[in-house]
Amino acid sequence: MFIPIQSEGSLNVHLINTDYIVDIILSMRGHEKQVAIIKMNDGTSYTTCKVELLKKLKQTQQVEALEDEIEEFRKNR
Repeated sequence: MFIPIQSEGSLNVHLINTDYIVDIILSMRGHEKQVAIIKMNDGTSYTTCKVELLKKLKQTQQVEALEDEIEEFRKNR
């Protein structure tokens, strides 16, 4: 599943494939800013807002669950 990620401090938006995420590191910048560092299997990494990333990953899981339900429905027809 692809999700859009806006790099912290940049206007660039990257579409990343969640299947290729190797690690997600949560970190603090300053006293209030929480960031997530996403490490991909090809060695690239992206730094983005932790809250936004978690929202997108939650949506991804909901979509995947819905896709599973649809597939199960089709099998049972």
